[in-house]
Amino acid sequence: MKREEVVEVLRQIPLFEALPKAELRRIARFARTRHYATGEIIIREGEVDDRLFVVLAGEVKVVRDYQGPRERILGFLGPGMCFGEMALLDNYERTATVVANVDALCLEVRHPDFMGLLESYPRLALALLRVLARRLRQAQSLL
Repeated sequence: MKREEVVEVLRQIPLFEALPKAELRRIARFARTRHYATGEIIIREGEVDDRLFVVLAGEVKVVRDYQGPRERILGFLGPGMCFGEMALLDNYERTATVVANVDALCLEVRHPDFMGLLESYPRLALALLRVLARRLRQAQSLL
């Protein structure tokens, strides 16, 4: 995916929509796009990782206890949706496994790059809080 295409996708994502186009271009420069084949694990529950992911194309499945006797599907995420935002902030172990449900293209943003954006753009921090609040509500509804 070309850099300007990535910028256009980022403009449609609630987490990034408050950023000026120049900053979206900056993200597109330092972020990495990666293709994941159907069934490929993107992040594994229990691992420590510092990346935020944005699904650009395809679909991913979020599960707990992946391929275990009590595997639980927490949800499916498609284009424009993000995951990994909690570990981006606290650098703790991943709480779920994310697997490409079909071939997927994801944008990956590392912790240091994202933290620089948070410091420069308080509206990004507010957007991240909204994403986290939504995830918390979803988790509470599952309990």
